[in-house]
Amino acid sequence: MVSKVPAIDFHHGQKVTVVDAWEGIDCESSTKVVILINLHKLGKWSLMNLRGEIRPSSLKLKSLRYLDMSGNTFENILIPKFFWIFEEFTIFEFIKNGGFSGTIPPTLGNLSNLQFLDLSSNEFQPSLFVKHLKWMASLISLEKLKMNHVDFSRVGSHSMDALNKLPFLTELDLQYCRLSGPIPSLSSINFTSLSLLNLGSNPLQSMFPIWLVNISTTVYNDLSNNYLYGQISPGLEELPHLQYLDLSGNINLTGSCSQLLSGSWKKIEYLNLRYNNFLGTIPASIGNFCILKYLDARLNTLTGSLPEFLHEIKNCSSKGVSPELTDLYMSYNQLMGRLHEWMSQEEKVTSLGLEENKFQGPIPACFRTFRNLGCMSHTQLVLDNFLNWLTWMSISNLAQASKGEDLEYAKFLSLVVSINLSSNNFIGEFPKEITKLHGLIFLNLSRNHINGSIPQDISMLHELQSLDLSCNNIYGIIPSSMSSLTFMSYLDLSNNNFSSKIPSTGQMTTFNASAFGGIPQLCGCPLVTKCQGDDLGQGKGQGQSKVEDENDDGFIDQWFYLSIGLDFAMGILGPFFVLVIKKPWCVAYFNLVDKIVDKSLYMAEKMKKHNR
Repeated sequence: MVSKVPAIDFHHGQKVTVVDAWEGIDCESSTKVVILINLHKLGKWSLMNLRGEIRPSSLKLKSLRYLDMSGNTFENILIPKFFWIFEEFTIFEFIKNGGFSGTIPPTLGNLSNLQFLDLSSNEFQPSLFVKHLKWMASLISLEKLKMNHVDFSRVGSHSMDALNKLPFLTELDLQYCRLSGPIPSLSSINFTSLSLLNLGSNPLQSMFPIWLVNISTTVYNDLSNNYLYGQISPGLEELPHLQYLDLSGNINLTGSCSQLLSGSWKKIEYLNLRYNNFLGTIPASIGNFCILKYLDARLNTLTGSLPEFLHEIKNCSSKGVSPELTDLYMSYNQLMGRLHEWMSQEEKVTSLGLEENKFQGPIPACFRTFRNLGCMSHTQLVLDNFLNWLTWMSISNLAQASKGEDLEYAKFLSLVVSINLSSNNFIGEFPKEITKLHGLIFLNLSRNHINGSIPQDISMLHELQSLDLSCNNIYGIIPSSMSSLTFMSYLDLSNNNFSSKIPSTGQMTTFNASAFGGIPQLCGCPLVTKCQGDDLGQGKGQGQSKVEDENDDGFIDQWFYLSIGLDFAMGILGPFFVLVIKKPWCVAYFNLVDKIVDKSLYMAEKMKKHNR
């Protein structure tokens, strides 16, 4: 529903009684003057999309303190320039974008009592833009500034200089604002109360701003997806209130990981260093981050091994290492070594990403305690304890509990329908335990280093429709029992070390040669390579078929002549038996014959006389 805002006269904006019952409009209890207008799409206004013009008559609301017009579309109109007049009468606490577009009027700088300004939009709304920020220096009471998706491209690189003049600013949110150029080096910091700084997703091309480490009140800091470069300034790790730090996606931001993560980080809960150029090892002291919940160090140049985090944590009241950790991502680095059993202590971990590293050794059985492990590609991990961790990986989201107790592990096996561990460096024998997954439909272990043989019990996978074991080191025979897998429509065993005859019965006869390519010791149909004894058997079969063909031809000839004789006999004897049995038919027949004979004789005699 789209509604138009009506023009309302409030009689000089003073005592109004009827509006007490209006949703979204609030009055001061003693004077009954309007102090709040909330036209956000909530409650009564949730089905409306207000539009139209904002008339100068609204200036009669002299005591207005709060205005929220968000979630509407005022036909992409400009922010009214006359809003600055409110400064003469009252505290104007809140403006929020309601679909405005165009230039933000510098006259807003006259609202010296303004405490909260929110002009944010999104990528689907018309863009607001600013030409300069000189007017903002006059908003000396401003505490919270939120201008996401407002176009700052015309401002240049001096926006921080203007914002630094706001002494009471606690939250600065300028995400997706097209801020460009370097972040200025501030000689002195005036916004010493700043707790939230969000400059994420701007094309800022700058050295890491050193002055950030001097704002001790910082709780939330997001500088992600910019073009920051250079060394991280030491001191971030010692900010006493810092809970959220996101430096991801800057690519060329660098620093020593062991040095950065060796600090106290007393209150850190979210730490994202993804897609940068951090170097070095991960210090064991990271286990002392008592309330850390999210750690992402993907796409860096980390080396060494995953440390055995300190088992005796002196700084944390709860037991265990990083007791609150839920998400840990170390993918796409150069980490190596073994995965240790200490990870089983991370009971709250729901996501673990370790792919594209150089880990070695067996996958610990304790990994089944995790709920959502990421794939570990390009590692060297032994397929030990296959069911212990595979079931957890495949059906983690199906984990349930009954009366506080986990359901039996065996009951989960029939729920596994798809396993894809392709393009890894898994080593070890083909896991025989896999034949217990009776509900399996899709199995892909291709492009690994798996050896051993395929067990005959693979025929127990009655539901299997796709099997890809290509590019491994599997040897031995192809089990004849695979012929009974009647649902299997895709098979690829190519580039292995099989040395046997391909089973030539059942479902195995439905696949072409590409399913068995690159295996020199394999023979039999559909390959052109024949197995020993096939030629002799083929010659013997051809002799037998020739004799059989000759016998078949003689048999066919005998029946052919017999059928002709029977047809001739029936043609002669059939009418005779009919005339013997049916006397009226016999009389009529011979009468007809007599007439035909007489007619013929008459015509012959007549022709004879005519010729004379």
